Amino acid sequence: MRWISQLDIGSACLSAMFNGEHAKFVSLDGLLVTLTELGRCECPLHDGDILATVDLAGPMGGTVLTAGEDGNVMMTGQQNAPEQLASVGRWVSCLAAQPEGAIAYASGRNVYLRDSSASVRRMQMSGPVQALAFNHQGDQLAIGLFDRLLVCQLSTLEITIEIEWKGVPTRVAFSPDDRFLIVACRDALLYGWRLDSQRRFRMLGYSRPVSAWSWSADGEWLVTDAGAQAVMWPFDGQDGPMGRVPVTLGERPTSEVSTVECHPSRHWVALGYADGLMLLQSAEGDAPKVLGRSTGGPVTCLRWHENGELLAYGTENGQCGTIAIA
Repeated sequence: MRWISQLDIGSACLSAMFNGEHAKFVSLDGLLVTLTELGRCECPLHDGDILATVDLAGPMGGTVLTAGEDGNVMMTGQQNAPEQLASVGRWVSCLAAQPEGAIAYASGRNVYLRDSSASVRRMQMSGPVQALAFNHQGDQLAIGLFDRLLVCQLSTLEITIEIEWKGVPTRVAFSPDDRFLIVACRDALLYGWRLDSQRRFRMLGYSRPVSAWSWSADGEWLVTDAGAQAVMWPFDGQDGPMGRVPVTLGERPTSEVSTVECHPSRHWVALGYADGLMLLQSAEGDAPKVLGRSTGGPVTCLRWHENGELLAYGTENGQCGTIAIA
């Protein structure tokens, strides 16, 4: 392992990504910072704090969607030229992106759907929207509210599934095969539903709420933070994690896992810790390898380059960088 670059972006790093070989970092206070051979490049995105980010993959890799306190939704592409996609006059707290170019964003009780032709439709919910996620087929949107979860059919805006539960969602995701819907909340557990039967299950054993998760490249594992170790839940069977015991990785009694990121092709997981340490752990149980340690406080985000040989990281105090993986 070797350090490629290090920089300070001035405030907490919310997101890291790659644009070609160059790493890009989104700061809490509204900046996009890129480090190239020519030096550091800063691009202001929002007037105020950024509240949500989504990094686009595939041909749009290196493009980031951001939403902020200023009520704007911005898309910044590979040339680092911000484009305003929407402005709603008040803070935008949730974002989701569909592979075909549609996006969803939420402000208060309103959910907005913007398709690839820039046409916008609005839905009003019964309460404040807490989380959004498209399914992988791109035809459904999950909407997390206080004590309930909705699944909307995008073609008609019809609510096809409504699930009541007790909790405040902080993030929601479909499994890669779209068979399961998973919700993280302010409690120290995850909730899940098998969508064809709406059979509910809980994923227990956490010491605090889950704040980061990542799916393995084959879609068979969901890796989460929240405690002295990372937790891997199996999703390879008909019933996913129901009735099964998770696998733990990277336990350290002196610190907590603060973020996780699965390798794009191998059964490896990059782990960031609250004390700044970063480890590479094999899901097969091999001994972890130290990637490095930052002095910028807890590691807040990790992101692999699509070639699996570079890893970008960001921290709570704004220390960021990239690491080459041997």
